[in-house]
This record gives sequence, C-alpha cells and structure tokens, in this order.
Amino acid sequence: MFKHEIKQLKNGLKVLMVPEEECFSVKAMILTKAGALYEPESLSGISHFMEHMCFKGSKKRPSSLALTSALDQIGGRYNAFTGYEYTGYFAKVDSNHGPLALDIIADIFIHANYPKKELEREKGVVIEEINMYQDDPKLHIYDLWMELLYGNQPAGRSVAGSKETVGNMNREKLLDYRDKLYLSDSSLLVLSGNFKSDAILKQAEKYFQGIKKGKGYDQTETKKNQSRPATLIQNKQTDQTHLVLGFPSYDYFSPKRYALTLMNAIFDGGMSGILFQLVREKLGAAYYVHSEYESFKDSGFWGVSAGLNNERIEKVLKAIISEIKNLKNKHITKKNLENAKQYIIGHVSLGLDDAHKYADSLAFKYLLKDTIETPYQYLNKIKKVSLDEVKAVSKELLDFKKINLAVIGPFKNKKIFDKIIGI
Repeated sequence: MFKHEIKQLKNGLKVLMVPEEECFSVKAMILTKAGALYEPESLSGISHFMEHMCFKGSKKRPSSLALTSALDQIGGRYNAFTGYEYTGYFAKVDSNHGPLALDIIADIFIHANYPKKELEREKGVVIEEINMYQDDPKLHIYDLWMELLYGNQPAGRSVAGSKETVGNMNREKLLDYRDKLYLSDSSLLVLSGNFKSDAILKQAEKYFQGIKKGKGYDQTETKKNQSRPATLIQNKQTDQTHLVLGFPSYDYFSPKRYALTLMNAIFDGGMSGILFQLVREKLGAAYYVHSEYESFKDSGFWGVSAGLNNERIEKVLKAIISEIKNLKNKHITKKNLENAKQYIIGHVSLGLDDAHKYADSLAFKYLLKDTIETPYQYLNKIKKVSLDEVKAVSKELLDFKKINLAVIGPFKNKKIFDKIIGI
C-alpha cells in the first residue's frame, strides 16, 4: 500500500510526496491553477500556449535544445499538459537523476524567457494543432459538446483557444499571466518514486526558491441554466457520424458522484456492458462507443460518445435513447449494482499499480481544494453506495428536458436530430 506525505516549502509551495524505494525512477511534476476556466475571452488559449513556450528556453538553459537534451541524454521522459482547471509540467527520470528533474521542471516553470522569435514561430505550431483537432471529428466533437453545454463562457471554449486569440499572443501577455497565476499558493509540486523525503525536500527548496509568492485569482464560475433540450450540428463530409449525447451532471466534489460512477459502470462496463452490446454487438453500427462521467470543480456531464454509421444514425440514436430510458427505469438492479462495484474496484486497482499513478490520483483533487481522497477511501465509498442511491441519481440526472446532442457529420437538416431528442 502506497503512502503519501504533504509538506510545505518556506515560500509557501506545497509538496505532495509518494516515496517508494522499490521504484526505479523519480517523477517531478508541478501543477498550477491555470487553464481555460481562468481565461477571459480575449486570452482564450493562453494557458495552453504558455505550456508550449515554457520549453523554448530559460535564463539558465537559453534554448529548447539546451532544455530537452539534458533530459534526453539520460533517457528521461518529459512533457506538459493543459486542461480546463490546471496546467502541469513533469519529468520522469532514473532514480539517480532526481535532482536534475527537479532543476529542469523548476527552471521552465519559474524562469522560462518566452523569446519573441520563438513565440512567433510557435503560433504557427499551435494553429496547426487547432487545425488538426478541427480536421479530426472524433476529437473536435468534444469542443462542440462543451460549446453546446456551456455556450460563450470559459467552460464552453476550446482549451487551445482560437486561431485569432493565438495569433494575438505576445510576450507581455504571457509574462503578465504567469505573474498572476504561476504562484506558490496556487501551485503544487508532486514527487513520486525512489527518493529520500528529507533530501528531496532540500533540493526542492533550492530549485523552487525563485517562485513568486502569492495566490492567483479564482477560476470563472460556470453558469448552468439549461431548461430545454438542445442540439448543435456541424455539417461536414465524413464517412461516419461522430456524436456526444448526454446531460449536465455533478461536480468533482459532489457526494452523488459515487452513485453516478456506478450508474455509468452499469451502462458501460466494458465490452459486456449494455451500451457496447447494443450498439456494436447487436446493431453492428459503430467501432467506438462508450459513456463517461466527466467532472470539474463546479460542473460536470454524463454522456455517450460514438462514431456511427451515417445511413443508420436515426435508428441507432433512438436505440441508445431507449436504453438510457431503460437505465432510468429498469436496468439498475441489485445484481447489476454489485457487478458494477466489482468492475470499478478492478478498474481503479489496475490503474494504480505504481507510485507515479498513485501520486497523480491524489494530486489534481488536492490542487483544486486541498482535499485528499486516497483510492482506498474512494473505493470504500463506492462499496457503500446503495441501490436506492443509484436509482435516485439516475432519475435526477437523466432528465430529458435537459438532454443535449452534439453531432459532426454530413447532415444539413438539423430538424432530424431535434425530433429524435424531443425538441
């Protein structure tokens, strides 16, 4: 069983540690509360753009090559990521090189210099990334889905921003954004793997001493006021129809999320689940189809994603909706619930088979709300969920007055889809 420790550096930066002496590696990751939900419309995509620019050089390592070659030479793995609520940078190295990983992650997070020449070049890279997502309907459907759910507010915009906002980025905007959000009280250093806690804390004090003290501003509160079904259809010549069909749901900290997780497992518990058996095995109408519960600090959704046969879209969509209604009214039995609990226990356990994954499972929730919920605590809560609780959540959540459907496919007539979901 893994154990964790939480410490705080002199400058206020919190450190979450998961030491494991049997591990061959060390991972250093810095998270900060900066993402799409923190961005005004004029700066949409700046968190993601900064993630790109942080690897373009620092005062200590003045070029991208100087940064990356130091890790490449020891076979290290490194990357960064941006979401709606946080940005993260990490390096994973052989356990003998833990100090180097700390040094470089601190360097790009605190001392990135955003050179103007590189900035103009990187605009083209990010715009091509946006083009890539827009050309891939399996990926782009999620941008349409978030736009449908949340409209013109930060939660409804793409994490990557738009070509216009990316084109307007400049060094001054990046420095100002960093000064407001890349701060000690808004960030979390996560260390996992083979290290001695006292020694690595001293190294962290050294390398992160330059982080600015303070607390960033809060993310924009997501407004939720849906009262009727809604559709968003993008007419595009595709060989299959890509869609998300679903409902607004609970935030990341809702006590109802355990029951919803079980409801989802009943509906989509792998290849033997109700959804897969219907759409792929019985109807043979899709290659990929699944349902998911996605949550944020103050909002969430539950939905079905699929790539369906263009010619059979109406029949298959109606069949999926029929099964969702059955989920609400008759699919949730004591046997189904027990099977779902075992499915989640196995699924969670297999996803936490090393110290790095375990640390990640704690880090994001702790960053957002200073709350630790270990996987063991999470699974204990899953085990305690009653049949009545799952039934109550399904009846509350699966409200067809609030159903949403986002579609990308060769369709000019929106009324077809409006009729299917009851508009």
